[in-house]
Amino acid sequence: MPAPDHGAGLAAIGHWVVHGGGEFTAPVLIDEPVITRLAAVNNLAPLHNAANLEGIRVARKLLAALPQVAVFDTAFHHNLPDHARCCALPLTLQRQQRIRHYGFHGLSHQHVAGAAAQWLGRPLAELKLVSLHLGNSASVCAIRGARSVDISMGFAPLEGFVMGSRCGDRDCPANN
Repeated sequence: MPAPDHGAGLAAIGHWVVHGGGEFTAPVLIDEPVITRLAAVNNLAPLHNAANLEGIRVARKLLAALPQVAVFDTAFHHNLPDHARCCALPLTLQRQQRIRHYGFHGLSHQHVAGAAAQWLGRPLAELKLVSLHLGNSASVCAIRGARSVDISMGFAPLEGFVMGSRCGDRDCPANN
């Protein structure tokens, strides 16, 4: 019996990758050097990126003839202004440990901004928007001129407002 053609009708495979660190700021064609570079940023989102990498490896094994592309949820936020990117830590530590506000849900915020511009009938480059990504994981993004300029999620996807599955940033009142 012939082996099934798992790639029948497919032209390419796209992989959503949560964290690209400062390394990946745009979609990239996946090859072995890219996989090595992806593994190097694994520690920035170990629960997500490890699973993303495993999916990439399996797809490349099963569908080796197809081109595969990785898109990154942090990429939309890679050009955050310094005031939005910086953490309240010494700069040497931030650089050494790759600690900065990366932002998340970038693919969602970028899509919503484009859809809003289309709905409003105005060029995205002219708009100032606030985008909300709501669900068990949630974030708010300020967008100006088609660029992310601030994001409620910073270094980790735990930051921001309280979510269905994450505590977010919150102040706990003293038990008086």
